[in-house]
Amino acid sequence: MRHHFFVDSPERFEETIRRMAIQRYREDYGHIRTVHYEMLERWGTGRVEVYRVLNCATLMLYDVTFHDDVIFEYEMKRDYFGLSYCIDGELELQEQGENLVHFKSSSLSLSKSCDMRGCTRHYGGQRYQSVSLTADSEQMSLLFGSSGSVLWEQAIHRLDNATRQRYFIGVQASADIIEIFNRIYNCGFPEKSKILYYEGKVMELLSLLLAVELPRQEDMATFLLDDYEIRQIRLGHDKLMETLGNPPTLTELSKELAISRNKLTKGYKLIFGQTIYVHYRKTCMQNATAMLANLNKSIQDIALDVGYSNASNFCNAFKREFGLTPLQYRKSKLKRFHHQTSTHAT
Repeated sequence: MRHHFFVDSPERFEETIRRMAIQRYREDYGHIRTVHYEMLERWGTGRVEVYRVLNCATLMLYDVTFHDDVIFEYEMKRDYFGLSYCIDGELELQEQGENLVHFKSSSLSLSKSCDMRGCTRHYGGQRYQSVSLTADSEQMSLLFGSSGSVLWEQAIHRLDNATRQRYFIGVQASADIIEIFNRIYNCGFPEKSKILYYEGKVMELLSLLLAVELPRQEDMATFLLDDYEIRQIRLGHDKLMETLGNPPTLTELSKELAISRNKLTKGYKLIFGQTIYVHYRKTCMQNATAMLANLNKSIQDIALDVGYSNASNFCNAFKREFGLTPLQYRKSKLKRFHHQTSTHAT
């Protein structure tokens, strides 16, 4: 069975979610608004949290599993800014006149458009987790600040149509971008403190987009990687993650992928935002944060799973990366879970 909904604005999407869920928590004070929704049993399971940030934008944390396929057909009628990141899961995305793509974990979508049509499809029975930020384009000066809005317009106008389209259907986010989204998604602060934290992270995120992410896409366009080379470089990342603890050398990897070392090293940094082995290490650490949610796995087990021979080396590396030991990080996630549970219970 499939369910279809029509969406012509970010507000209409939230309105649709409200019809599919029950409101468990709400707080309004000044320009601040926080709402938590829990999915109705007949639609599925999960939660959606909505926060008003910076007096002009909506931050949405989404963790939902629908029972059946759900299709959102969209036709955006006004100019808006949208930023979406997939934490985990997968959905189909198809813009009118373009090929269907799969928006997966670590994919980043950026859009600034008013004449856009297409659809997204959530698979029934598959959990989908994401973070999104939306705002009217008229509010860009509030979102980016006076200098940032000018830089944003300049950065967007420099991108050719192909690069803009690639951003809409999803690009691989850099490790720094991934870290910010994960920190937003896993924030364990009390509700009233979250807004301040989220606003700081949103500004950090937008700064990275302007200073690093958009210029990186421009560099990709000038470096001239063909489709085969892009596929092989992405495959190289997968192969690295298959050999935790004993990754291949650059020479071994380039031979296996059948592309030159120069194309591999430069192309990898352009696609993933970091050098091969820095990105490899950071990805291992991000995988470890997900594993820490499983209380049945010991720190030693997780260390081995992400390629460390002992827990001590893993704990030192983890603390350098996140500022917390694995055990402290696990406790902070548990605290967030218990806080959400108690909030919903009231």
